Amino acid sequence: MNLIIHRGAQEIGGNCIELQSSNSRILLDYGMPLPKKGEKKQKDNARFVLDKIDGLYGDAPTNLKGILISHTHQDHYGMLFEKPVNPQVPVYMTPIMEDIIRITGKMGLQKKDLEATIKPFQKGVPFQVGNFKITAYLMDHSAAEAYAFIIEAEGKKILYSGDFREHGHKKNAFKYFMDTDFGKIDLALIEGTMLGRQDEIEKTEKDIFYEIKHLVEKSKGPAFVLCSGQNIDLITTLGGIADKTGRYLLIDAYVGILLERIKELGLKAGFDAKIPSSIKNYVKVMPLNITKKVAKLGYADAFERVISKEVNWCWIYNNYMKCIVPIRTGSEHWIKHFHGQQDSLFIYSMWDGYLEELKFKEMTNLFKCYGVERKDIHTSGHAFKSTLIKVIKNKKPAIIIPIHTEHPDKYTELFPNVTILSNGVKHKIN
Repeated sequence: MNLIIHRGAQEIGGNCIELQSSNSRILLDYGMPLPKKGEKKQKDNARFVLDKIDGLYGDAPTNLKGILISHTHQDHYGMLFEKPVNPQVPVYMTPIMEDIIRITGKMGLQKKDLEATIKPFQKGVPFQVGNFKITAYLMDHSAAEAYAFIIEAEGKKILYSGDFREHGHKKNAFKYFMDTDFGKIDLALIEGTMLGRQDEIEKTEKDIFYEIKHLVEKSKGPAFVLCSGQNIDLITTLGGIADKTGRYLLIDAYVGILLERIKELGLKAGFDAKIPSSIKNYVKVMPLNITKKVAKLGYADAFERVISKEVNWCWIYNNYMKCIVPIRTGSEHWIKHFHGQQDSLFIYSMWDGYLEELKFKEMTNLFKCYGVERKDIHTSGHAFKSTLIKVIKNKKPAIIIPIHTEHPDKYTELFPNVTILSNGVKHKIN
């Protein structure tokens, strides 16, 4: 069996890893690269298309048997939108992941459809892709669902961690992963995002809950939280704070439809996602233009539940002092509808590298004009060094290959059995 890291060997994001076994090949993720801290984000994403991967494009029969998507962050699936993949190459993801990706694509400025042959997988249920037997394990991460994969072929067993942590709301999933005996692991592809950020304070999602809750309880005005609409763990944290403090979680229809579809599909799969949804009295939806775009997505039942929670601007004027409001860049036009922002909170809960981008600076400057200073309260969606050590000690892989990290050399300071690869180099798995 052979391994090629097409992208992700020595950078964060843009993961694309190829496994080859006899006459079968698979890809692990097909992500959009992220800009490095201090690097200007460019719009020419087509330059990241990996045309050299045989059979990935066109429509001819191929021994590329599938693409496994680990989770719904664009640095792991985003290239699917840049150029349609070969329809004879199935893309494997869960129904929740498919919905989030499709909704996010259509809600973007370019309104992109996901043109791919989608096949679903279930956690813990082995499935066959060519020569490869694959089992997915739910992991703790800031995305709604994130999976690690155990991949077996030619008597070898590979662990691909995807993105993971143990300090979020799905820590029980991480515990199950740790408690599961996979037998001998011949090779582990383990993400090491945080090995380059070791000065970052190790906060848990629970710490974030209490830190924001404390500020909200002291504040007389609304709390604006600049975050990703797909950070379901944080949205859940904010919902819990609203519930405990007698406030409202005021969201837009995009976040609302994501929550409703995750809740609905979770129930169909046999589990009840503990997230804010239309059944919660504290959830309210803003009357913004984005609601019209959400209405066109085609999720009629879910949209009806979202729209049932919509309030008008009169309600907002009367109640906004009691609102917790997740916001994104581009929200400035409606934030100005609020009055008395000098009494508000402005919390930033994302990677600090984004603050160097103009659109994030503009949001910070808007609140500065109101005399409101930014509060940075965030926890990473990635494993801290202590968790990384815990996983390696537990799974005991024969070989460790760094992935999704800018500092693969730091693995060698922690573990003796590390092989550092470069992008595009074929590695034989012995």
